[in-house]
Amino acid sequence: LPIIRKQRPDLDLDDITLPKVYKKQKVYPDPNKIIEAFKGDRMELEVLLGLCYGLRKEEIRGIMPADIKDGILTINRVVIDVDKKPVVREGAAKTQSSLRKLRLSKYVLDLIAQRSGEFVCCHSGHAIYMHFARKMEKLGYKGVTFHDLRHINASVMLFLGVPTKYAQERGGWATDYTLKQVYQSTFSTS
Repeated sequence: LPIIRKQRPDLDLDDITLPKVYKKQKVYPDPNKIIEAFKGDRMELEVLLGLCYGLRKEEIRGIMPADIKDGILTINRVVIDVDKKPVVREGAAKTQSSLRKLRLSKYVLDLIAQRSGEFVCCHSGHAIYMHFARKMEKLGYKGVTFHDLRHINASVMLFLGVPTKYAQERGGWATDYTLKQVYQSTFSTS
């Protein structure tokens, strides 16, 4: 509004009210159903890293075995696709808060140990997205995306009573506003 007032001081802007923005309500599947659906799947590890640790697919694609020491994963880089080719960006997570450390479960560490190669994940971003979306659609959850795993992760932390500061740091959100207003939702009682 200050810019408009500068350009058009003759306009009366005091009575203008903007429409309320309503948060979209999306129905997410029970996290246990997701875990069960991907058990033994070629992308079980990627799904668990998204669902249980709130990692973005670009962060998952950037994990190297050397990033894990004594069961603690340090997020150091992302892998993004540019012109359908993977590009590694060291220290270039979405925000400074995204560069974080997470203690991994033995089960996830065992899945990682079964992988070979420079990176833990060998799938493209598109392959991860499509495989997840197709499987969720078969389960009756059309429109649930891989990124929605971050939303479910944040909502589980809310359900479990994880303090906001810890949830924010664990998920790599720069502000608690983003965590609370964008990512966290309540679960349906049905």
